[in-house]
Amino acid sequence: MSISEKPMAPEENPPGQRRRSWQVFQQPRGLVVYLVLLVTSALFLIGVAVAQTTITSFDVVLFAALVLCALVCLEAIRRIGVPEGLSRDLLGAWWLPAMLLLPPLYSLLIPIPVFLL
Repeated sequence: MSISEKPMAPEENPPGQRRRSWQVFQQPRGLVVYLVLLVTSALFLIGVAVAQTTITSFDVVLFAALVLCALVCLEAIRRIGVPEGLSRDLLGAWWLPAMLLLPPLYSLLIPIPVFLL
């Protein structure tokens, strides 16, 4: 049988053995428990941040201005280019004011539009 004639589908699991489809579940049990606890606590804290945030027009305008500045900075870095060995990542310059001036929910949301661009 040549290579081109071999089936591409993975072999079936032996009877009585479940196949785990995600690679994370093939890691040691302690690591899987740690990751589940980490994600659960992050989602809980996001829920707390959402519950405690009151949306005001000033906060929304300030958030939009900081996101716009971060996007302009990102585009400038893309157009100018970065020489090898150097990093001119100034996105933290826009996340820090968001963390200091805005409620916690906005700090959690600011990476989303930046990374979508």
